[in-house]
Amino acid sequence: MQLGDLLSPERIRVPLQTRSLREGIRILMDVADVRDLDEDGSERPLRRRLEEGRGTFLGRVTEYFLVLLLDPESGQGSVAALGIATEPLEEDLGPEATGESEPESAANRKEGDRRGPRILLVLRLEGAPPGELAPVGRDGLDFLSDRLGDPRLEARLLEARSPREVLAIDALTGIELTEGMRVQHVMVPLSYRVFSDTPLDEVVELMARRGLRAVPVVGKDLEVLGMVTAGEALKHALQLRGRPEEVRRESSMGTVRDVMSRAVMCVAEDQPLMGAAQLMVNKDVGQLPVVREGEIVGILTRDAVLKALFGARHEPST
Repeated sequence: MQLGDLLSPERIRVPLQTRSLREGIRILMDVADVRDLDEDGSERPLRRRLEEGRGTFLGRVTEYFLVLLLDPESGQGSVAALGIATEPLEEDLGPEATGESEPESAANRKEGDRRGPRILLVLRLEGAPPGELAPVGRDGLDFLSDRLGDPRLEARLLEARSPREVLAIDALTGIELTEGMRVQHVMVPLSYRVFSDTPLDEVVELMARRGLRAVPVVGKDLEVLGMVTAGEALKHALQLRGRPEEVRRESSMGTVRDVMSRAVMCVAEDQPLMGAAQLMVNKDVGQLPVVREGEIVGILTRDAVLKALFGARHEPST
């Protein structure tokens, strides 16, 4: 689904006829025909909803561009509305609502430095099926910032004088709101790595301390040489423990080279997640190193794949 699929001339206000951020959001919510409702069906004051951070999030994607992301459960269907004001809007929702820290809030800036938003996007997107990534919660604001945060897009929107001119901006209407998940969306960024000559007892301690099931072994250019699994490390440690005590005192556990597996499958960070998941099933592996141009950058685990594909939409509410 692209953003242009949700926008129409009727859902674009150019210019947005208000000087108030609060009023601008209300206008766009009316345009999109959505209401921010409480659990009992009553309309919840927007500022309280934003401050609570319960399903409604407001975030700045560029200097003049704010996005209001509504709870997918707040109504039926995906909707969007866009407004562009001729002058910066008064930020009358407070720093807690707009996500600004207190020292940088509009109230604490010098009068000459005060820059309110001019572009507002209200968006509600229904939950995507497994394997699709869609804007949800705070992560959704990061997702949208990556796609809407180009200063060139901001400049073109500020130059637009009609809904038709807005809809002619392919950099806006062509933005994908759901896309196939990639390995990079799910992988655990690598914060540890070992070399083939690393003492095995250090690796065992690392695995025990962090609860790791496997540790990648890399070369001098951070290329993947192999993997050390918890099973192989435990097997080697038990073999050593079975030796006489005087031998154990004089022996070390050896190095990573003694136990690492050299036949290692890797996946690229931009590979579709569904394909990587199928590989894990076919080869019966619980983790895969993730590489970028030959350099390891993360680990894809079976647990993370299961949560990403099937767990996020089915977790019980608290």
